Amino acid sequence: SLDGFTNKNREWNSRELLREQRAAWAEHQNDCLRKEAFDLRVDHRSYADRDIELVSQNLQHKDYVLHHLDSIESKSELLQEKQQQNFDVIYNDPKVVLDVLSSQKQTFTQQDIDRFLSVRSIDADQFMLLRDKVFTLNELVLLGQDSDGNNRYTSADLLIKERELMSNVESLNISVKHLVESTDLDKAIELKTLSESQEKAVRSLCDSSDVSVLKGAAGTGKSYLLETAKDAWEMSGYNVKGLALAGVVVDSLKNDAGIEDSRTLAGWKYSWDRGQDSLTSNDILVIDEANMLGTEDLSIVFQNVKDAGAKIVLMGDAYQHQSITVGGEFEHIADLTGGFKLDEVRRQEVEWQREATVLFSEGSTSEAVQLYVDHALVQYGEDQDDACDMLVESYCHAHHKNKDLTRIALAHTRIQVDKLND
Repeated sequence: SLDGFTNKNREWNSRELLREQRAAWAEHQNDCLRKEAFDLRVDHRSYADRDIELVSQNLQHKDYVLHHLDSIESKSELLQEKQQQNFDVIYNDPKVVLDVLSSQKQTFTQQDIDRFLSVRSIDADQFMLLRDKVFTLNELVLLGQDSDGNNRYTSADLLIKERELMSNVESLNISVKHLVESTDLDKAIELKTLSESQEKAVRSLCDSSDVSVLKGAAGTGKSYLLETAKDAWEMSGYNVKGLALAGVVVDSLKNDAGIEDSRTLAGWKYSWDRGQDSLTSNDILVIDEANMLGTEDLSIVFQNVKDAGAKIVLMGDAYQHQSITVGGEFEHIADLTGGFKLDEVRRQEVEWQREATVLFSEGSTSEAVQLYVDHALVQYGEDQDDACDMLVESYCHAHHKNKDLTRIALAHTRIQVDKLND
């Protein structure tokens, strides 16, 4: 404090605070992993907290190793002891492998399974025994091959969750408990300057169905029109809450759409698991970038919405930042519910740029880039060195022309960055 050192804050030593910090750190890591499109998830909980009988093989902590040296001759023997414990657990219950891998990834490959087993086996014989156990499980489901030719697997539990999810979607789709008064809807729309397609989108979101879906590419004004829908819902007496996978999207829900009670998925789940901040029948839960949520996550959210009698609104772009899931649920839900598709790009004012944005969102990258080439906004070099020289020349020319403006040059690898900087 300003008065100097004070007594120790013993609250910092509490296990509860440590658990909260671990959860927050895991949430931050998962935000970054999702943002960079990695199909991987960090779970801060121990195996014991997840009711998994495996033991940790992390022996990096020096004090931990020294503590056991009186009964074990070496770190290698200590590791083998842990490996043997895990071998016994997996041999007796090989499904635990699927449980752990499914908690980290929606789908996984043979190589993922082999890596998991190899570090929990003392030798090749143990590895092969475990491998045979896992690959003969009825719960291991082969989905097919990915773009790299690798077999992709998932667990039967995840497929069951998918069926439960779609069952809840169908139930909510035929439930019509969240009517918005037409006078409230008209008043909210009058407060904004909306295009014809945006107004139709707002009216679609505010229908009385307990599940609504809005598909739209980046730049179509989803956040802008969402604020109008939020105003209409609140005028009719509903509480609007927001959910997103990444923290940056949560910030957008708060700042751009005005949904103050917005949290990450991890934040909502943390509260629900503890019986806190439960949804009610008077709540509208809006999920932005819903296309990024996997089967298990969507299943949990839909179950909470259905149990509470609330309404759920899904927003996203099926072509952008897709989660690697068992079937692409966002698109399936949109098809089942007749979701509204917003095609009109508002962010760009020039028509060909709007066209390019739509092409990008649909995955037609070559056609979109060609439009920029046609307007001399993308240039090709004869080879990489030539392109590098062109970039440096263009950057320096722009800098000398107007030194007050900021500009940035990007490269794909660190080697290329170093070359540009030199």
